[in-house]
Amino acid sequence: EVIGRAGETLCSGRVPGKGNVSPNTPECVAATKEQGSAMTQVVAEALLNASKRAVALIQNAGSVRQGIVAGDITIDTVYLVLPFSNFLYELEMTGQEILDTLEGAGQFAGSVSSGSHPYAAGMRWCFNVSSSKGSRFTNIEVWDKNVEGGSWVSLVLSQTYVVATNDYLASGQDGFSTMLKVRKSGRGVNTYMDCTQVLIDYVGRKGSIKSPPAADFSHKQLSWCNSAGYPDAINPFVLFAEIRAAVGNMQRCLLLAQQTAFAAASISLEQFRELYSTAEFSVEGPATNSKAFLPVFASPGFILETIPS
Repeated sequence: EVIGRAGETLCSGRVPGKGNVSPNTPECVAATKEQGSAMTQVVAEALLNASKRAVALIQNAGSVRQGIVAGDITIDTVYLVLPFSNFLYELEMTGQEILDTLEGAGQFAGSVSSGSHPYAAGMRWCFNVSSSKGSRFTNIEVWDKNVEGGSWVSLVLSQTYVVATNDYLASGQDGFSTMLKVRKSGRGVNTYMDCTQVLIDYVGRKGSIKSPPAADFSHKQLSWCNSAGYPDAINPFVLFAEIRAAVGNMQRCLLLAQQTAFAAASISLEQFRELYSTAEFSVEGPATNSKAFLPVFASPGFILETIPS
């Protein structure tokens, strides 16, 4: 029975850039290299959509067994993607517990099974597989739908969030031991919604499914993370380049930068020197026609420092 369509091939993978993809094609190897599995993202979105309380969902890569090629989707197709009998589980977790969960799963994925590598919906992060445990997941953000139009906001370690997952992970499997601690503390509830049936219903309602926008993937694009780890919303390199392209006057540029919250983003002197070395400004005042005065951005405002040209 056809229940919907895949508007494009939805590639499945585990750890981004580490192979083990489905379908096993050069196209899927390339598609999963930076942000990982589109199929897992779609599943995460479907499960989060079914939860009445959760602001985010965290699941393991191994729960999704294969991708889907473009074309018709049947009930059989969905069971090949999610063959396990798992139920949707909701946990009340602090930001610190969420971070500990991600780090624990990441450690397990690197040492025991790549299937434990975490994915999410309503949450995104920068991930560095070469970093040591405790620093692999950085710049974690949660989607705040209470803000008009919705907005990505930084994870607050002391704040409590309702996070959905499956009952397998809530029992501490695959390196998700922090979730078991939360569950044992009485901060969890089993919804008894079958995850595979949730995905079947989701596809049926949507009619056609496709990969989420890159900004909604749990693994941020490397370009966002490599620019001093800033998310796309406050990427100092991108923002300053846009201002520089629109404004030639240095003083005016600083004012616009401050007004657009660039002052809240701190970048190092070396990083700014590299950026500024490609810029051409008309600077008013004593420093006209020279690069003697460079703005060094540091929260909460600007500091002007003299640097040799």
